[in-house]
Order: sequence, then C-alpha cells, then structure tokens
Amino acid sequence: LGFDIKDKIVFGFAGNLGRLQGILELIDFFIMAKNNNIILVIIGDGALRSVIQEKIITEGVHNIYYLGPKPRNQQNLFLNACHIGLVTLISGMKGLGVPSKTYNLMAAGKPLFYVGDDGSEIDNYVKNYECGWSFSWREKEKILSELRHISSKSFSDIQQKGERSKIASANYT
Repeated sequence: LGFDIKDKIVFGFAGNLGRLQGILELIDFFIMAKNNNIILVIIGDGALRSVIQEKIITEGVHNIYYLGPKPRNQQNLFLNACHIGLVTLISGMKGLGVPSKTYNLMAAGKPLFYVGDDGSEIDNYVKNYECGWSFSWREKEKILSELRHISSKSFSDIQQKGERSKIASANYT
C-alpha cells in the first residue's frame, strides 16, 4: 500500500464516492475515534472525490488514505489489502439498493462493518451470519466505541467474523 500497516487494523472502502454512501460521515467517525491502531483506505471515484481529498488534507488526518480509482482487474489486490470491509448507505436507503461490494467482500472472507438502515439486507446478513458489525447512523456512540477499541488484539475476532463471512457468501451467486 505504500504506508506502514504493521500492527494496524485496515478498514477498506472501495466503490462509488457518491452522496448516498455516507462516506464523509464515516470519515468523521474515523477522525473522532482518534485511534492510531486503525487505518481507513478509500478506493474509488465519484462526486465527493475532491471533497474527500480536501477533508483528509485540511483535517491533517494521518490514518486515512485516498488511493484513487483502481481498475476492476485489481479488485483481488485491494479487497485483500484490508482486514475489514466497509459498507455504508445513508439513512432511508433500505430496500432501494444493496451495494454489490458486499458480496465481493464476503467472498474474499472479509468481515463487514456496515452503517446504514436497520433491517436492510446487509444489516440482516451481518446479524444472521455474525460476520461483522452493523450500526444505524443513529448509533453514533456505538460506532465510535467500536472504532476506538479495535486494535491488533482484535485480530482473532476479525478473522472469525471473516471466516463466517466467507461461509455466508456461499449462499449467494
């Protein structure tokens, strides 16, 4: 990746950087968590690309990296460059869309860190298969608490959730 990830937990967000993803709000959570044990890697393009780049620079954030868009044929590389896959949708999107990255992350054996509507397909996957963490945007303190406490000591839990994610992916084509 070009930066030190030793003893760090890497969260990966790959995909559309649009207004429906809630990526700016997610960046705010990473900034507020002030956890030097976690890294957020953002890959993609979209309407908020320049806003995200500017935010990282102006906030002086040292654990969030924007790597730009990557070709789909490199997907295995960037999916496997993270420990935890991020899937987010703004409130009110339940039933209107399911980010396809969810299935790619599950197939790669990555646990999901989902922030979006309760009762959505992804929320149900995470809860039913115990393959990650699921929050609604209303649960700000819970999100922050999880981001503040995750560290290399969490590797075992992350790996177990990733294994369950991989097993769950067999249910989808």
